[in-house]
Amino acid sequence: MATPRERAIARNSLVSLLQAVLHGAHAAVELRDETQVRGLVLNVDAFMNVRLADAELKERRSGRVTRHAQVLVSGRSVRYVLLPDRADPVAALAAQLRRDDDAAARARAPRAGRTEFARK
Repeated sequence: MATPRERAIARNSLVSLLQAVLHGAHAAVELRDETQVRGLVLNVDAFMNVRLADAELKERRSGRVTRHAQVLVSGRSVRYVLLPDRADPVAALAAQLRRDDDAAARARAPRAGRTEFARK
């Protein structure tokens, strides 16, 4: 579960686009050291840490390819995120922002609370 700070960071940056477009999709992430990681995106957090399943890691310099059940890519090491061809970024971002607004409205909604001490 994201903290209020993480939600604010994601909403005010393009991380929300990555969360909307990439969740459950196959994508490639290029790292600053030119290594490329491909796999099924499980999660993208507010700090752009990307968790991939069935990942294939290809080292640029040696060309060596290794497979991993799960990989966590630190947001600090991300250079590019290659979006899937079928992705519609505008529609995905609009839907993600609507979900965020709905969640914020639910969090602000008054709750019934305890009724045994209710004032009349």
